[in-house]
Amino acid sequence: MSSALLLASILTASAINEAPAPATPEPVAARPAAETSLASATLFSPEEIFYEPASPATVSAASWQANGATTLDYQVTSLDTSLVRAQNYDEDPSGGNLSQQTFAAPPIGAPFTQQGTIWPGTPLLAPNGMAGGPPPTATMQGINGPQPFRFGWTSKFDVGFIPDETASNVGTGKLSIFEFNSEIRYTAPTPMQWIFSVAPQFNLRLWDGPTTPALPGDVYRFGTDLQLTSPTWGPYTFELGFTPSLNTSFEAPISSDAWNFDGRGAVFIRTSPQWLLVLGAMYWDRVDEIVLPYAGLVYTPNDYVEIRAMFPRADASLFIGTPWGIPQWLYIAGEYHVEAYEIERAATTRDQIQIQDWRAVLGIRSEHAGMTSFLEGGWVFDRNGEFRNTAPTKFDLNSGFIVRFGIRW
Repeated sequence: MSSALLLASILTASAINEAPAPATPEPVAARPAAETSLASATLFSPEEIFYEPASPATVSAASWQANGATTLDYQVTSLDTSLVRAQNYDEDPSGGNLSQQTFAAPPIGAPFTQQGTIWPGTPLLAPNGMAGGPPPTATMQGINGPQPFRFGWTSKFDVGFIPDETASNVGTGKLSIFEFNSEIRYTAPTPMQWIFSVAPQFNLRLWDGPTTPALPGDVYRFGTDLQLTSPTWGPYTFELGFTPSLNTSFEAPISSDAWNFDGRGAVFIRTSPQWLLVLGAMYWDRVDEIVLPYAGLVYTPNDYVEIRAMFPRADASLFIGTPWGIPQWLYIAGEYHVEAYEIERAATTRDQIQIQDWRAVLGIRSEHAGMTSFLEGGWVFDRNGEFRNTAPTKFDLNSGFIVRFGIRW
């Protein structure tokens, strides 16, 4: 005998918020909040999902509880307006029947209980995205939340240019900068329901000028970012990151000044479906030892607007439609940026240079066929360079224009 079972979810809202996170180009010296999935969303609208046994059988309430998630599979029979979010999915615009999606029977004693209803679990997430094993017993930032982590490999490449600007305060001549940034990241779940990612990075800077101080024409950065993200316990998710890198012009033998060891840690607190609070700090190993807040608020009121009032990078995004069938987002962003390299000041003199600035940009991001691209332009200001060991120890650079383009897939 077939019976219909109505399952209610306890997740935070009754409709999916599918607003993607805004494009956030990867700065060389920082891992901004952009690298963390911070938007707000729910997995499905519980009012629209109904289940029945996947095969004809007599299933009593006692056998449901006795078997738990081990023997009974239940199948979606109708779904009007919502879709379960997973690592990869095809969205049916009509919200039609997802007859191929099956769900394990709910585990007894799972924390997703409210007035006798239990989160059903799903093979796409059980446990939290791993194949096999029991249904999840904890949500996870980026999976049972805003945007799923993309398990496996993802790639990022972008280029930028700052035209000639005058050096001052013991500096003479002009400096222009061409930058190339790349990252290939591998993300995977761990047996303890944490998510671990490792990301080899390569960055190139081509410097033309100034006259004084004399700088090399090219410098290189080879880094590896390691990130560990916890399951979500209640409203809390934790993140730890460590990024060692080698930064040099290769003009002289490498010393300890060529190495940067950066770190970060934060707790993400989901206070409501619209608000996310971030509390943390980050350390940048440069000429100066820089400790910064890695903190702020993320506000996602609807599917069209997202505001990330974060430091060291803040941005606000507005969905502007789908011209030619391609979703487009307009965004403004501000960022504090610092990078450092070991260079050769003279034939036998090694030194470390630090270049820092503030950036404000206006950009547009496009998403199509699994690829995201962005084009942005704006103003770079409050710029200066600083040496660790030799005079002149500091010089300034005039404010100027910056333009960047990048792709993610």
